Amino acid sequence: MKTKFFSICASLALAIGASSCVDLDTAPLNQKSDATMWQTPEDAEQGVSVLYVYLPSSMSQASSDVYTDNAVHGIKWAVSQQAHGVWNPTDYDWAIEYQYIRWANLVFANIDKVQGFTESQRNNVLGQAYFFRALIYSDLIRQFGDVPYTDQPMDLSEQEGIVREDWHTVYDKVMADFDQAITLLPEYTTDGRVNKQVARGFKAKTALYFANPECQHYVADGYQTAATATKAIIDSGHYGLYDEGYTGTAKDYTGHYEEMFWGLNMDNSNESLISVRNIASLNKGTNYIGFNCFPKLGWGGTNPTQSLVDTFEDCEGAPISESKIFDPLHPKANRDPRLIANVIFSGDEMYGVTVNTTPLPSSGDRALYPVGCGDATLTGYQTKKWLNPDVYPETEGWNHDACGSAMRFTEVLLMYAEALNEMSDRPQESLDAVNRVRARVGMPALQKTDASLPTYVGSQDALRQRIRNEFRVEFCFEGDHRQWDARRWNIATDVLNAPRYSYKYKIIEDPANALPGDNGQVCLLYVADGQQDQITNQVISYQPHNYVYPIPQSQIDLNPNLIQNPGY
Repeated sequence: MKTKFFSICASLALAIGASSCVDLDTAPLNQKSDATMWQTPEDAEQGVSVLYVYLPSSMSQASSDVYTDNAVHGIKWAVSQQAHGVWNPTDYDWAIEYQYIRWANLVFANIDKVQGFTESQRNNVLGQAYFFRALIYSDLIRQFGDVPYTDQPMDLSEQEGIVREDWHTVYDKVMADFDQAITLLPEYTTDGRVNKQVARGFKAKTALYFANPECQHYVADGYQTAATATKAIIDSGHYGLYDEGYTGTAKDYTGHYEEMFWGLNMDNSNESLISVRNIASLNKGTNYIGFNCFPKLGWGGTNPTQSLVDTFEDCEGAPISESKIFDPLHPKANRDPRLIANVIFSGDEMYGVTVNTTPLPSSGDRALYPVGCGDATLTGYQTKKWLNPDVYPETEGWNHDACGSAMRFTEVLLMYAEALNEMSDRPQESLDAVNRVRARVGMPALQKTDASLPTYVGSQDALRQRIRNEFRVEFCFEGDHRQWDARRWNIATDVLNAPRYSYKYKIIEDPANALPGDNGQVCLLYVADGQQDQITNQVISYQPHNYVYPIPQSQIDLNPNLIQNPGY
């Protein structure tokens, strides 16, 4: 078993809640003074462990897709302002990020006080601090553009009058910190700590975000930086894909792929560069299964849109709009196996019940809203990713051991494929990388030689669109990939503003086949001439200035020198 998760159980005076853990049986940090904190290598290790709470978890962030064209929120009262198209500066904050930055800077300020360090121990602690400072600042400039920068452990009282620093200057410092981390960290780790490959992965992700010359924020060498970093990870040979090389039927592929997202399987696989574990016994469990399961077994959380469902290709590799084998009346048949691994359809069986979302009384609480209960699906679909069949939603689903990944090797491969294709016209190495991801689920390889096949990519842009499609189907309901991908690809104005729809359905009179209570009516699903509901209570309303978030009003109130971003 490869252990790649952290359990940070120390209580912090910093007032940061832990969502992941590192088992350190030492005194909590808030029980140590500055005079006693930085004495031994163990103190320093525990000090830098605080930063691991910042790691993003693909599982804990799964509902972020409601901010995109992938999903809407089935729990109506839980919908945030942003999902309603409101970008209010009072709804945003960066205080937590700067608390973590302060903690990273405390490591740098106190490292020389530690006695008994070996050179490798010291380098490892410093490397971790450089990594997290880089990661946090990269998130800040992605979210807000120009941000205040400090490499000193400043208190709030010392920050009066501080101004925002140009994002590109901060970006350069982020890259320098990532490079320092790569130099200092070990090649590979199995104890949950970051290593050179993890640092390279997030360096690539940062560079790729700012690589598109069509976007507001752009660095000229972004694609090359991302390609170099991801290739180094691939060449290291430390990581692979979950059940890579498995051969079998489409159903078999689906089953194996699904299992990666169950329980602790992510951590036990070499697919995850670094994992975040939720531990029920430490009261650090996750409620995602209970939250996201369909009503009456959970709360109905995240409802996939028809747009997302249509994104999955047919099994021959053709987009649905071009498919010769797709049957709208049987939309799951002959499709990319990842579709049924991610989406629950009406008629599917889960947890011993048949999910019926037709807008008729016989569907009960699970019916398409507004026929069902208040948490019924808005689209007719439910999310399947993360629903472990061994974790019952009504009981264990609210507090159970689970593991999400802060970065999967799949993302490394797709970043590599994207970077290479943007620098050159369909290089074979780009095709090889994306095809490795497709092969894992039994999807046919993309190619540039036979134009008669649906897998043909005849131009750089054709491959670009296929790579983007892979990002979307691979990472749906897994963190906030789609939200930021739409921005960095400069398609956010189109896709985030696009109407979001349910499945198509048609109510007909058919007393002979009607179920009891349905007043002689039958619902036909997925028919071409059927009704399709547009979700109007959740409209994102993305505008170009929303490329960055508004500066938190609470911070401007404290420091008027923090000028608000344009448009807010």
